[in-house]
Amino acid sequence: MKLSLRRKIMLLVMGVIGALVLTSSAFLRYWILREVDERVDGELAVSERVAREFVRARSERLAALGQAVAQAPRFRAVIDDGDRRTIEDTGRDELKLVGGDLLLATARDGRELGRIGPGPLPERPPVVERALRNKPATDVWAVAGQLYLVAAHPIAFDGNVTAALTVGQRLDAAAAAQLSGLVQATAVFDPPGDPKARLPDQEYRVRELALDDLAGNHVGRVTLLRSLDQARAYLHRIQISLAIAACLVSLIFPAQWDPKLGIHVT
Repeated sequence: MKLSLRRKIMLLVMGVIGALVLTSSAFLRYWILREVDERVDGELAVSERVAREFVRARSERLAALGQAVAQAPRFRAVIDDGDRRTIEDTGRDELKLVGGDLLLATARDGRELGRIGPGPLPERPPVVERALRNKPATDVWAVAGQLYLVAAHPIAFDGNVTAALTVGQRLDAAAAAQLSGLVQATAVFDPPGDPKARLPDQEYRVRELALDDLAGNHVGRVTLLRSLDQARAYLHRIQISLAIAACLVSLIFPAQWDPKLGIHVT
């Protein structure tokens, strides 16, 4: 079938318009993806600093709470008495007041005077050794597959350190949710295996913050995940808009060249 000159021009114009739309769409997609990735990387860098500050602030707060327990007359009295059951009963009450999950009382010679919480605990951990040398300290422990922030304080009588008290708070799902609310990412504390396995099947940009103990051992991590699917969601809306615009243009130009289509555009 031989095409008239008018139809040839019409097809040529439609082809040019289609090529322009496809080229523009491809360039726009590349530019938006690059901008989104750079923005997500920048937000994750900020989120990492926030996460570091979050862990530091919680450690400082725990240290203040632990010091209050170590200086409490009731707890000092049971430490001086040395009865394990009394120490643990009193320590359990004190833990409820400070919102702790773990308590360890250690004698000057390293003997365990009492313990509340999971185990096994690290053997003669540096944070306890420092407290027994009259140097309060904080640390991170991995106990029974969970991360704990811990703070140790000396307990002294007449200027002589006779014991050390260590209190701990678990970095659990509630802490992760609190951190997630502060950053533009999903926070996970020391997950078993791939942290993305707990989340919807999406493409994520990941940033990890290592958590090391006082001995320099890697005991856990804070994983920050940002969904690229969510960040790129508006790109799909732009592509749909371009497709609709291309369809409208393809309808408008034939109407201008061929009135027999029944569409008249002025």
